[in-house]
Amino acid sequence: STGNLLMYLAEHSGGEQRRLIGIDNSEAMIRKAEEKARGYGYDVAFQCADFSTVAMEGIQVFLSNYTLQFIRPIQREKLVKKLYDALNPGGALIFSEKVLCEEKELNRKMIEFYYDYKRTRGYSEMEIAKKREALENVLIPYTAKENEGMMCEAGFSHVETLLRWNNFATFIALK
Repeated sequence: STGNLLMYLAEHSGGEQRRLIGIDNSEAMIRKAEEKARGYGYDVAFQCADFSTVAMEGIQVFLSNYTLQFIRPIQREKLVKKLYDALNPGGALIFSEKVLCEEKELNRKMIEFYYDYKRTRGYSEMEIAKKREALENVLIPYTAKENEGMMCEAGFSHVETLLRWNNFATFIALK
């Protein structure tokens, strides 16, 4: 999106030279990220592109924040395989996604809990409803087990959940 994580990594790289590249399919987000990186003096590159079509190789770490869930399942699995193939041995894919609970009633309660959380943060019922409608049939979340299975199917040797809050999780998959 606007490059905050990459700029944080650039600032905290410990003096090591790293090539950091942000990819987003929104021209407006890329412009904002480039402007911000320039303004703060960070050496971060940005590319406006569809993540699934970018040629990649020799990558040590991929970071993906709430991206895979917007890719149709068949294409998602192909993209994960492409990411795996582009990673160096010992590389990692760190990704955050919305996740479903395996038990339907628990899943419903987690979603309601999240809507209650949004209400306490000042979101109106209309804002919550509009967001829900905008994401319906566009965002296709997997369960944590389905995400882990997809990573293993692509060839990753190990997958761990690093963090989970309600129906959001961050995973690391190791090559």
